[in-house]
Amino acid sequence: MPGCVKALARSIATSQNPAKTNRTTVFFICYLEAAVDALSPSDQESLLEHLARKLGTRQPVTDESRAKRERWLRKLDQVRARGSTGKNGVPLQEILDDIRSEPR
Repeated sequence: MPGCVKALARSIATSQNPAKTNRTTVFFICYLEAAVDALSPSDQESLLEHLARKLGTRQPVTDESRAKRERWLRKLDQVRARGSTGKNGVPLQEILDDIRSEPR
């Protein structure tokens, strides 16, 4: 199921055809509703509680996460410095931004 969610999000984000995206979204929502309807009431309640926790919380910033981000930014700066050629062409920053924007 998570793969379906990622695929749907990617489809919506990159769609050039809003009508097709809307049909895909409606189909996916109907699929989810049918799957939830097949659950017992207690399982539906558990799912709802789980989703409420996941959607209602945000991971706190910790010293470890802050340090990890700093390491990532330093590594990014090193990649930028190594990739600088002084020649005209597609700027390295644009290439890196494209890579970062790709779904993982």
